Amino acid sequence: MKVIQTKNFFVNSENPPPNSESRDVVISIPQGVISCNQNEHIRVTLGAFSMRQSFYTINKYNNVFYFVIYDSNTISVKSAKITIPEGNYQSFDPQLISVLDTETAKVLTPLGLAPAILPKWYYNILTCRLELRVNTTGIPDGDISKMKLVSFTIKDYNSGSGTIAQSIIGSDSLGAFQDSHEILGGCRETRNIIPGATSLEQFDNLKSLFSIERVGGAPHPSNPAEFRLNAYYQASLSTKENVYLRTDLQSNNVQTSGFDTGSSGFPFVVNSQILAKIPFGNQPSTFVKDTSPATGTPPVGGTIGYYYQSGYNLINYIDNGNNLYSMRLSSKNITSLRLTLTDGLGRLIPEQSKEQISCNALYFTATIRIDIMTDE
Repeated sequence: MKVIQTKNFFVNSENPPPNSESRDVVISIPQGVISCNQNEHIRVTLGAFSMRQSFYTINKYNNVFYFVIYDSNTISVKSAKITIPEGNYQSFDPQLISVLDTETAKVLTPLGLAPAILPKWYYNILTCRLELRVNTTGIPDGDISKMKLVSFTIKDYNSGSGTIAQSIIGSDSLGAFQDSHEILGGCRETRNIIPGATSLEQFDNLKSLFSIERVGGAPHPSNPAEFRLNAYYQASLSTKENVYLRTDLQSNNVQTSGFDTGSSGFPFVVNSQILAKIPFGNQPSTFVKDTSPATGTPPVGGTIGYYYQSGYNLINYIDNGNNLYSMRLSSKNITSLRLTLTDGLGRLIPEQSKEQISCNALYFTATIRIDIMTDE
């Protein structure tokens, strides 16, 4: 095909039109600005994109998992939600380990386990895996016969389904669809309905985030002195490699079904509204701790730490001339264009606060090239 006309459309979402916000912009286009004749076609290409990474790497989409126990005395399942505080974590130990210790300890009281139970997280610097050790020596016989950590990623979550998943999650839609398993290095539970006729059967069928080992045990193995829960693979301080620029324009692009929240797995290949997938650059290390301070008084049981923060990270893309991210449109005239910035599952890029959205601080800039093409 031959390009007969080209124009650049420069977009800045910092000052969005009414009924829009910086991550989701609807632009009205005057008649004839983007149009072609019947024997011509419109091709839309992302020429350039940039934005500051003004969202946390650990955020509301990947910071929730659950502590679940089976009480053989009451023949019941008890659970509590663990939430990792949002932020840009720079180290596993001490930063992530410290908050995991704190947040895990918080759930023990509502479960009726404090102060007897003693949880402690560890990070193996060689394997890069996490481990949770839970000492239950002070717990009465039978109060804990089984224990699991669970992370849910349920696309079709229904709070009224009535299985163990609903008793754990309740109406928390964010808790039902998480990427926290990638942060922790574990396996997720994706089923809305957990099979099993009894609470014990459903507990046993519930996918465990980590492997579980019972160590010791008195007076019998069902009441172990310690549970050791080990990650299956290395932990991560982030779960996203790309941001996705989507549009409401109709095109011939296709995708596999996993890119949209709530989508089913069938059919596996569907039409796509993704215009571009923009990768993050490699994040530089920004955490430094001096363990041998020359001056000053270290805190009790520790040393003075020196922490350095890097400047902001820029998410940037420039087309290399090969029209990598382009759409050939089925329409001959475009009067409206919607651009939405999401993660790989169709969720809007997570905000740090409501005010960040209200003041349009999650904005991006883009250059969209419009080519008019003919078959001649």
